[in-house]
Amino acid sequence: AARALTAGDIVLKALDIITIVVPPALPAAMTVGKLYAVSRLKRARISCLNTRAVNVSGSLDCICFDKTGTLTEDGLDMWGVVAVSTAVSPPILGRPQRDPRNMNDLHDLKIGMACCHSLTLLNGELAGDPLDLKMFESTAWKLEEPEVPERAHYEMLTPTVVRPKGAANINVDDLHVSIYSHHHIARVTLAQCGLVDSTHL
Repeated sequence: AARALTAGDIVLKALDIITIVVPPALPAAMTVGKLYAVSRLKRARISCLNTRAVNVSGSLDCICFDKTGTLTEDGLDMWGVVAVSTAVSPPILGRPQRDPRNMNDLHDLKIGMACCHSLTLLNGELAGDPLDLKMFESTAWKLEEPEVPERAHYEMLTPTVVRPKGAANINVDDLHVSIYSHHHIARVTLAQCGLVDSTHL
C-alpha cells in the first residue's frame, strides 16, 4: 500500500527526471554565454545581430565569404565593359560603359562580344555557357543559324551570323558578322577566339 502512487505523483516524478536531464538554469546560462560571446565579437569589430548563430558558428572550422555572389546567386549579371584605347602607347583604359547596348554597333569591343562565344540556337532559344549567354544578351544583337539540310556535305561552310536587332546610327542590313569557326583557348589566357568575317558598309 505504501508503494501505491497516484497518476499525479507519477507525473511529478517524471517532471523531476526532466529537470535533472535539462537543468532549469540552462537557458539562462546559455543566454549569458551568448551575450558574452557577442561582446567579445564587438570588441573584435564583428557585429552579430542573430545571437542564435553564435553557437552554430562556434562549431565551424572553415568560413567562406561570398563577396561577389558567385556561390549564393543563381544567375549572372552584367556590370558593364571597359574598352582599351590603343591610340596611345602604352594603351590606356577607357571610361566604363555600364550598358553595352549604348555603344556604337561598329565598336570593335561590341563586335567581339557578339561573336566570341560558343552559343547556339536550341529550339529557337539561345543555349550555351551562362557567361557567354549574359555577355551576348548585353549587346542586344541577334544570332542566326543557317538551315542546313541533313544530307549536306560536312565540309560545306555554313557560318553562324550575328547582327544588331536595331540601331539608329547605322543600317542594320549593312552590318553582320559571320562566325566560321571557334578556337577554344584556356580561360586564363582568353575565353574564346573566333574566325569571323564582318560586313559593314
